[in-house]
Amino acid sequence: MAQDPTIHFIFPGNPDTRTGGYAYGREVVAAMRRAGGTVEVVALPNGFPVPSDDIRHRAAEILKSIPNGAPVIFDGLACGALPEETAALAERTCVAALVHHPLAEESGLEESESSLLFQSEKRSLDHVRHVIVTSGFTARRLRDYGVEESRVTVIEPGTETAPLAPGTYPDGPVSLLAVASVTPRKGYPDLLQALDPLQDMDWRLDCVGGLEMDPSHAKRVLEQAADFGGRVRFHGALPPEALPDLYDGADLFVSPSHYEGYGMAIAEAAARGLPILAASGGAVPFTTAGRAAQLVEPGDIAGLSDALKGLIGNADARQALRKKSLNARKELPTWDESGMRGLALMQELAKDGCP
Repeated sequence: MAQDPTIHFIFPGNPDTRTGGYAYGREVVAAMRRAGGTVEVVALPNGFPVPSDDIRHRAAEILKSIPNGAPVIFDGLACGALPEETAALAERTCVAALVHHPLAEESGLEESESSLLFQSEKRSLDHVRHVIVTSGFTARRLRDYGVEESRVTVIEPGTETAPLAPGTYPDGPVSLLAVASVTPRKGYPDLLQALDPLQDMDWRLDCVGGLEMDPSHAKRVLEQAADFGGRVRFHGALPPEALPDLYDGADLFVSPSHYEGYGMAIAEAAARGLPILAASGGAVPFTTAGRAAQLVEPGDIAGLSDALKGLIGNADARQALRKKSLNARKELPTWDESGMRGLALMQELAKDGCP
């Protein structure tokens, strides 16, 4: 009996990078291996989605090492930025692009930058055999890129069963938790502005997420946070084993993100039964955890402030949201389910024949 071919999973840099997109890749690789698949990790240099000429050249050399005929999952952060290299790879392998969200929809881009990223990613997606997305919302967005529905498979991120968070209140201030990299899209300035008029209320905020993705933006956010003294703490990117204590101590999870292709951190919060307040950007309102959250418009600082005031000052309102999360956590997919879907897709694509 012929053995299934080795799947090559291409990361856009260090696979251990602590963001949701990289975590998705790590977890799916591990789950595909648990399901019996053979998966080889391929790490490109850091520097995407706007690679220098040197990074582009080094990435092209690495891609050339992937065997002819191999099934390949190519993370969109690099795939969308390497149209020529993707075309060359797709001529001799079976490429499925993994799109967390379109590159052009990152916040803080100039119109010219967004247009260049759109054209680059569209050209890349024209060449790949299939596209994996993390939500139905992103699948619909790819219509603008000319990607036919038959070429798209939704594989949502998994969420492992976790103990319920007991919280801190009433034995301490209402503890707010935000988990996201400190980049413009994640909306930390909005959250801090929304909290500014609420300084007479009893709360604290812990923020977890990398500071290195956009150092100049992170510097401005930390300066803004310093005005709150010790009530606002930025922990940077933490290892997974450090997160449970922060979740356990949280009374309210807050996601002010302007756009999410899925919202893995929101799902993690629902898995722990936390009440959730989130901005409704991108896929959030259409996900299981997002439907359990209280939603505000992205960038609506006054609306976010009003919502925070109502939830910080009303334990019953937080409890009502907690009940919604408790219901949502029963419906969240596991990583094993996500991995099995990914493995079955790649095996099917390989069975149909790769170049």
